[in-house]
Amino acid sequence: MGATQSFQSVGDLTPAEKDLIRSTWDQLMTHRTGFVADVFIRIFHNDPTAQRKFPQMAGLSPAELRTSRQMHAHAIRVSALMTTYIDEMDTEVLPELLATLTRTHDKNHVGKKNYDLFGKVLMEAIKAELGVGFTKQVHDAWAKTFAIVQGVLITKHAS
Repeated sequence: MGATQSFQSVGDLTPAEKDLIRSTWDQLMTHRTGFVADVFIRIFHNDPTAQRKFPQMAGLSPAELRTSRQMHAHAIRVSALMTTYIDEMDTEVLPELLATLTRTHDKNHVGKKNYDLFGKVLMEAIKAELGVGFTKQVHDAWAKTFAIVQGVLITKHAS
């Protein structure tokens, strides 16, 4: 997978799928810190060892995490990055942005198992936030998008 390969050529997302990703992301970002905090709380619930990768949040309960300044700051950073990735879906720069993310995650020993868990809880959190708006089409668009991104991250991780 070349560094200049576009997101479209990597995954063949249709224009309708891209529109669904962008529109649902806009909905999710109306509660950005709460939504992203929920994703991480779900990760920590499913894999308590993951919370130790965040020393400033280690040992905090879910209730404490929801009000933690550190979680709030992390949620802002993650939501900003994800917004950038979604904004850059159609550009040649996305693989380079993801390569930077991979380097950061490599330093923290984040790998396929962690990406798998993130994908699982991301879908759970999107479903919880969107409710009846979480249609099969929305599910499929997000699943396809995450599979594409995960593939790039794992490929960059291995190289």
